[in-house]
Amino acid sequence: MWDLVKKWGVLLAIFLLPFQTRYIWGAAEVGGYASEFAVYSVYAVQVLILALALVLLIGSWKKIKTEDFRSPEIYGSIGLLVYFLFSWALGSREIYGLVHIGYIASALVLLFILVLSKVRAHDLILAFTAGLAIPILFGVFQFITGEFPASTILGIAARDSSRVGDSVFLLDNGVRMLRAYGTFPHPNIFAGYLVIGILSLITFQRRMPKGRLTFVLIGWMFIGLVLTGSSAVWLALIIALVVGMFSSLQLWKELRGSAVVIIILFIFTPVILQLLGFDSTSIIERTQFLSYAPEVIARHWLFGAGAGQYIFALADVVNLDWWMYQPVHNVFVLILGEIGLLGLIGFIGLMGLIFKKGAAPNMIPLWAALLVLASFDHYLWSSWSGLALVAFVMALSLKIEDEKICSL
Repeated sequence: MWDLVKKWGVLLAIFLLPFQTRYIWGAAEVGGYASEFAVYSVYAVQVLILALALVLLIGSWKKIKTEDFRSPEIYGSIGLLVYFLFSWALGSREIYGLVHIGYIASALVLLFILVLSKVRAHDLILAFTAGLAIPILFGVFQFITGEFPASTILGIAARDSSRVGDSVFLLDNGVRMLRAYGTFPHPNIFAGYLVIGILSLITFQRRMPKGRLTFVLIGWMFIGLVLTGSSAVWLALIIALVVGMFSSLQLWKELRGSAVVIIILFIFTPVILQLLGFDSTSIIERTQFLSYAPEVIARHWLFGAGAGQYIFALADVVNLDWWMYQPVHNVFVLILGEIGLLGLIGFIGLMGLIFKKGAAPNMIPLWAALLVLASFDHYLWSSWSGLALVAFVMALSLKIEDEKICSL
């Protein structure tokens, strides 16, 4: 009974990761206005994950004293969360910091649930990619119509290509075409999920259902990827595939079923990048935000400004228009600014403990993609969706080492 509940509960949680249904009770003010980067909320899938953790504990109560539950990784995670609370208490003590720590804690719980559950890795990938099918459909509709209604049930904000602030493709004739948001708060986050879905299917294709399902899923996600208009994600995909080539001598033999898809990607990527373009305004803004980071870090170099507190620390060092306050678009700099040198050492140590369990080296392409995305954006650390995505990739990396079914 417990095993059945855990299996389908885990698959449901992974399927629902792309959906942003949540309860919002407010937002912190930065620069005198409520900030979209400091919203007080709890996601429905977070509640499901915590419920699964409770089921896991109840169903495995007799094993609580075993190595699985009394491991250095779990103690290290608890210790790091305690440090985050300590760092928050030293910082601005904005309530959003506690909300963000809750996101981190939920992502860690998700990681351990996925690793400790008996759900097979390729089943997790099928649930993950199936969960992206509906958001891609929404993304196609958003691109074609240029607008999308809000939905509290799905957690989707209203979008309109004519509204300043919504991400668009700006054509030479001045026409604005809405980029695909799917169910996500930004197209870049949607693109991150899609590239991990594509790479996961390629990596695990040997264990995927026979027939054309894998190719259909890859093709469908490829369409969504194009419509997101994310330049960084194409760079991440190309680097991940190149890394895959050099990390396995058997690449072309193992990827013969996906060879056509990969060739199409390489042929059309330059054209797509030219059409979508590396937005010069975006590059300038990223450089500007990065230039502010040293002063923020210098003020909080040891303990950090506090998890989720970067934008508040930024407001203390530079005077900007309220809508300009946002996290630095580099996860590594952002982590250093929020949890400080001591927190960074502890975070790296925890990652080392987790991967010491036997992280699969053949997952390197997926990690290469995440590292590229982390270098050009902040959502892998600053948002619940990003943290959950990292936890998912980390869990796959640990599970496939045990299952020995990786294709790359």
